[in-house]
Amino acid sequence: MTPSAIAVFQNQDIAFHGDINKWIQYMNALRLKYALRISGVDETTAKTHINDVLSKNNLPQTDMVWQMPYKLDVKGGGEWTRGLYEAWPGTFITDIIMKRMNYGTTKYEAGTDDPRLPVIAFPTKYSDFANSIGDYRGVSMNADAQKAPYNAGDKYYTGGLDGDINEHFKQNSKSFYNFATITMNNVFPVYMMTKAEVDLILAEVSLKNLGNTGKTASDHIKNAIGNSTDFWYARNAESSFATNQKILHPTKPDAGTVSAYANIVATKYNAKASIDDKLEIIMQQKYIHLNIMCPYELWTELRRTRHPKLEPMTFNGKVMKPLPERLRYPTGEQETNPDNYAKVKSDDNFTNPIFWVPQNLRNVNPYWSNSNFE
Repeated sequence: MTPSAIAVFQNQDIAFHGDINKWIQYMNALRLKYALRISGVDETTAKTHINDVLSKNNLPQTDMVWQMPYKLDVKGGGEWTRGLYEAWPGTFITDIIMKRMNYGTTKYEAGTDDPRLPVIAFPTKYSDFANSIGDYRGVSMNADAQKAPYNAGDKYYTGGLDGDINEHFKQNSKSFYNFATITMNNVFPVYMMTKAEVDLILAEVSLKNLGNTGKTASDHIKNAIGNSTDFWYARNAESSFATNQKILHPTKPDAGTVSAYANIVATKYNAKASIDDKLEIIMQQKYIHLNIMCPYELWTELRRTRHPKLEPMTFNGKVMKPLPERLRYPTGEQETNPDNYAKVKSDDNFTNPIFWVPQNLRNVNPYWSNSNFE
């Protein structure tokens, strides 16, 4: 690039401010991600790209996120957090995530529970507010089983995310995603890639022997937990929402506490015998890290790997295990692009798997048969 082109690029590049190497690192990470995505249907091509990326040894060294040049407005802006704000009753944390973070009692226990729990989850009314120790409870997909406790008082404050914070503390019996960290954080950054996501991609590459990453999959998982903890505490620290509530803005655990928990997960991973069972652990961690921030990525990974296992939905005695494989094409395609639409018309439904879903997984429904949250 000429000096003038570099100057223009540095001025116009709101993501990396003209740092070409960061763009290269980002592209390497994307190439790695998409090669892994097709690895179940074209392993040879996938390995070629994966090993080429690994040979360059130039993946992201920092979290690739950046803030908009203005404060986000969840009440009237056009960003994704507005959707969370307007549909806030849908931001409760489900058990498939909560039960993989909160392992001891429902109150947070350092060293036993996931160190990210206090910044990803909102505390329930059962918390020890005097000592800023949060109690965190997920929502089951078994609606029938929740009727009795709901009628007995397990309800929630209906005043919305910008309502009285003390009423949330008094009334909420289940945990939302921590809206101090996410939804009401008016500087929540644009997400491109994080070190933790790369770690989990590398963990799967190592598990499936698709390339030499230089580390074991369990080591990558431990790195992912550490990097993800850094990421989520940084998001919490940058938020100016309800900063007088220590329970919403906890002190980041020390490195020893984070490492101890990471070792627990790594030990669980190493105890699994099959690739499928080990992949379950990796995908559980991917769901925890990306959570409500990257739902489409998680849906993609669920369809590709059939992990992590979900809890069946139960309503009025009926057990349901839905898995939409794709979205329908816009109806306008039939009118404005008829020739190309005709080529894919047979796939214009919700049930045909995308081409990158491995053949041996196309009839696999990713649900626990007994709501087992291992």
